[in-house]
Amino acid sequence: MSNILWKLGRAWVVCSLFAAWPAWGACSRDIHIAWDQWPPYIYRDDAKILHGLDVDLIDAIAREAHCKVIFSGPIPAKRQYLYLLDGSLDMQAAASVIPERESEAWFTRPYRREIISLFVRQGEKAQFPIGRLSDMTKRDWKIIVPFNGWFGKEYAALRPQLHHTNLLSEYISTDQGLRMLEFHRGDILMGDFLAFVYEAEQNHGGIEALPITVNDAPVHFMLSKKTMTEADVAAINTAIARLTARGELQKIVARYGWKQIGH
Repeated sequence: MSNILWKLGRAWVVCSLFAAWPAWGACSRDIHIAWDQWPPYIYRDDAKILHGLDVDLIDAIAREAHCKVIFSGPIPAKRQYLYLLDGSLDMQAAASVIPERESEAWFTRPYRREIISLFVRQGEKAQFPIGRLSDMTKRDWKIIVPFNGWFGKEYAALRPQLHHTNLLSEYISTDQGLRMLEFHRGDILMGDFLAFVYEAEQNHGGIEALPITVNDAPVHFMLSKKTMTEADVAAINTAIARLTARGELQKIVARYGWKQIGH
């Protein structure tokens, strides 16, 4: 069983996540990874213990690689990347491979998928006939979107036009996005399928997905080239490959209802 130790310092909560591994490790150093509140992928409960899909996946991969992982947070995703670049952090989860980042960081093989969808208020699905993403540029629908992140080439190409016509409103958290939709700050909400379905069921309700996927792509761990080595990347990749071959990662994902979301 994993042991989770907490201490408060430098305004970050630091969690050391490790198991009963041998004294040696496959990684060159303890891996510092940031987190931010993002259920069901990663979230802290009232007892200040981290839970979530990515926490369980990271735990399994770290065990397999015989590497020690230390969580620090909460730190917003955009700031996590800056800390990764200057070496304050070693690894960031749920990263998309973007060519301009490859000179600054290493990417592991994929460890899960990310599905970005469009949502509307319950009962309003018929009001938004959309067959392709570009249809959003032909209407005056107001779209609520994440303020940061990579969501595929098609959305990246459409975003400047949507922004120019003042059709975009941005949210920082899943909860904020749902509240903006609930209070009619926009017509369509774009975001991570599993995160919004989970948050709506827990706290809000009243949303349904449109029959179009903005992006369905694998996500990776991104490692700092300042602090991590190619051997570290290889150790993590080997662990991911072994767990995938045994079906272990798929079992963890299934526990969070991935099979129930229709993808």
